[in-house]
Amino acid sequence: MDTPPDTLPDHDWLDLISDANSYLSLHLLFTYLFTGLTLYFIYRNYQKFIRARQLFSLELVHSIAPRTVLVTSLPPHLRGDRALAEYFENMGLSVESVSVCREVDSLKKLLDRRTESLMKLEAAWVKYLGNPSRAAPVDSSTEPLVHLDGDAAEEQRERLVVPNRKRPVLRPTWFSAKVDALEYLEAKFKEADEAVTRRRRTGKFKATHVAFVTFEKMSSAQIAVQTAHAPNPGQCITYQAPEPRDIIWTNMGLPPKSAAIREYMILAAMCLLLFFWFIPVTALAGLLSYKEIKKTLPALARLIDANAPIRAIVQNSLPSVAMISLNACLPFLLEGLTYLQGYRARSWIEYSLLKKYFLFLLINVVFIFLFASTYWQLVRDLANSPMKIPEKLAAALQQGRARHFFLSYVMLQGIGLMPLQLLNLGVIIPRLFYRLFITRTPRDYAELNAPPMINYGVVYPQAILIFVITLLYSVIQPLILIFGAIYFGSAYVVYKYKLLFVFYKPYESQGQAWPITFTRLIWGLIIYLVFMSGIFILRKSYILSSLLVPLLIGTLLWAWYTNKMFRPLSKHVGLSSIFEVQRGEDTADVVRLRAGHPVSWSQSYLNHRRYAQNDETLYVAPEDERTDYSQPPMANWYTGVL
Repeated sequence: MDTPPDTLPDHDWLDLISDANSYLSLHLLFTYLFTGLTLYFIYRNYQKFIRARQLFSLELVHSIAPRTVLVTSLPPHLRGDRALAEYFENMGLSVESVSVCREVDSLKKLLDRRTESLMKLEAAWVKYLGNPSRAAPVDSSTEPLVHLDGDAAEEQRERLVVPNRKRPVLRPTWFSAKVDALEYLEAKFKEADEAVTRRRRTGKFKATHVAFVTFEKMSSAQIAVQTAHAPNPGQCITYQAPEPRDIIWTNMGLPPKSAAIREYMILAAMCLLLFFWFIPVTALAGLLSYKEIKKTLPALARLIDANAPIRAIVQNSLPSVAMISLNACLPFLLEGLTYLQGYRARSWIEYSLLKKYFLFLLINVVFIFLFASTYWQLVRDLANSPMKIPEKLAAALQQGRARHFFLSYVMLQGIGLMPLQLLNLGVIIPRLFYRLFITRTPRDYAELNAPPMINYGVVYPQAILIFVITLLYSVIQPLILIFGAIYFGSAYVVYKYKLLFVFYKPYESQGQAWPITFTRLIWGLIIYLVFMSGIFILRKSYILSSLLVPLLIGTLLWAWYTNKMFRPLSKHVGLSSIFEVQRGEDTADVVRLRAGHPVSWSQSYLNHRRYAQNDETLYVAPEDERTDYSQPPMANWYTGVL
């Protein structure tokens, strides 16, 4: 007589959680449930974002940045302050000021020369005096670093001499006589400084196609931004102007044709990088797998077999560690490419990096098992029968190796790497290196001690990827839900701490990361539904697969409707609310917004002071023996402008 199969109560509960390969109808039920919950919480979060963004913008209604518009592709007859002001005035929009950007390449070269001279002079003084200084304290009001009071005063002043230490000398050219290095570098700096002053005073700079227009009212700026200004396509394009600290001035006057050429070149470079990057990723992950080690390095495999914990780490975590480490190099490459595109604001670069980095992670992590076979064979198969895409995706991602890999990937991110971020090793280790080997002058120390800036283009893609992976395996590998929850729970604590006490954001970009994130979350949801449809097809359950079609179509329609409804308010501010605030009223829309605002007004006021551009407490720090922070850092600014 045959032994009866194990009954359900005899199974261990962990096995039931880990193996959900039966009851396909439950798979369908939970697919609908998880999709509905995802859409519900995305909708709620979008509502909260719109409320917070509108209210934040209304609190800054009288500030300069919300009243300023960036105009690009100006026709030649509008490339003048007066002409452009009259153009907007004739529309009934009151203009406060107009600044047409100029071609200042010649001035930039002089500024670069001035900066180089200043840095050399500061380095020479530090080399002579030391930092901390070995000389007696000198009153900087009577003994400045550079004397600009005339030749007579310069000749009569007394040299600063450190006892028992010779003043440095150098040869200006190979065969010239040695001269005092400090006096020579001071003269070179004065020469460069005077050249900049002379060029600013007498130089004529040609107007570019870009201008900043500041209106008297924020409502005028909102109307100007949302209006088509020219009958010819591509002329007089208006944007909400970035904050001054957000602007990359060197890219401001980039001609439209040059910007278009850069765009296409970077797109081609991105395609090549995307095409070739998965090769080292798959090769490295394959080489570090236990089977490959056993095949190529039998001695190492025997050593691993002798130790059970090491074998578990090699089998489960090593491929994930390899992939995470290799993909950690991507942001540096992608950010460099994005800078070359010529974006006019740092926030634009940040959000472009977010899009690029997430696309790379999605392909090189989620779809890596699709590329396990011959790449061109896969392309031919999908080209010949596109309807097999769900089946191919499901066959690749439901195999045991893929499931174990993604489970260990989420576990490693949630339990290992996310809590480790509290140590800020990515900030501390480079700064320690700079402090030991590079940093010398007071200005160097002021830059080194400045708080780090958070880059949302690096932070967001990894979190979105974990969400996509967790959702993808939520039904066929339910255990991943626990570790996904651990990841986002620890991420909440880690980034709340870092945003409060570590990171600093010198510019405000109106929360534009969320609309980009919304689109990527919908991508993940669509991939999830296609994957589940492929699972049902693989198991010959065509009826259940067809029942997912309405859910897929409904999700796409919901995403289109939500984007259409919320997108305008995510980019602009409601005119009715602006007019009410400009009149000093708290009625209708403003009252409704404030009713749902979760932050007290005192907290909002403190937050705005922290991010205000004219706040004198921005860079307050107690002076130490190496710097008093009186020399402003040059990093992240137009180099040389102090």
